[in-house]
Amino acid sequence: MAPRQLIVAMVHAPKEFFAWLGSISQGGRHGAFQASGWTVNAWSSDFSFWMAIVLALVLLVLTPLILERWPRLKNMTRGIMAGLFITGLFSLSHGTHNLIFQGDGADPREQHVYVQSSTDLVEMSAKLERMSRALTGGPYLKVAVEDTCSWPLSWYLRDLKNAQIGFGPPMTADKVKDFPVAITGYENDQPNHDQIVADSFKTDYNPYPLRFRRWWAPDSAAFFAGDLKDQVRRAWNAYAYREPWMPPTPNRNPQFENYIYPKGDSINSPYGSFDAVVWIRKDVDRYFQ
Repeated sequence: MAPRQLIVAMVHAPKEFFAWLGSISQGGRHGAFQASGWTVNAWSSDFSFWMAIVLALVLLVLTPLILERWPRLKNMTRGIMAGLFITGLFSLSHGTHNLIFQGDGADPREQHVYVQSSTDLVEMSAKLERMSRALTGGPYLKVAVEDTCSWPLSWYLRDLKNAQIGFGPPMTADKVKDFPVAITGYENDQPNHDQIVADSFKTDYNPYPLRFRRWWAPDSAAFFAGDLKDQVRRAWNAYAYREPWMPPTPNRNPQFENYIYPKGDSINSPYGSFDAVVWIRKDVDRYFQ
């Protein structure tokens, strides 16, 4: 593992750090890492895999000769091992932070994430702020938010002075006639909520599905399904590849099963989530970008 992890850290870390520093220096609200552009994935490279094995075997074979030629190395063993351990921790730390910041900070497959507001909310709020400046010259865009989405939108829309939070579900178009933007939740407990809302807005508004909150709760029943081989495979994949096992009844949204997010994750994802939709009035839709 060590050679491959060090390759990844040495190649990616500098470019990612300077991309983040550049974002901050240009006044960006959210400093963001960027991929280094290196096209080789060291973890899936056969060369890196076999290089690690060969180096380990060579070192094992040569250890008696090395210690015989340089006996002082015996006294330095503790320091050498401590140095390698610290170097390994720094390397693994980079890998973890790269996944969280440059990858997807709200991905429930990450071990640092349990329930998280989606990063889509950050992108959406930035779009609405740009839209507001284009249409009103400032933070005055009128945004209607259904009560099911009041948190955390009461925070993300805090700079839009005319955002109104807390319309009781179902929020329909007739209740927000003078609002160019409306945000409603899906999977509401009220009967036919989703269909009532969709029928109300579809004539004058364009829908933009949104991953709102995401989570993955380990399901013991799903883990123990199948034979021992299946269980071992699930445990290994969760440990080695951060790949959780699927729940027996995944949470899916059939109305947007074919909607694909920019990062390639379908709204029909089997990972648990609360979904929402941003309704943009058609006459101002071109400003939502």
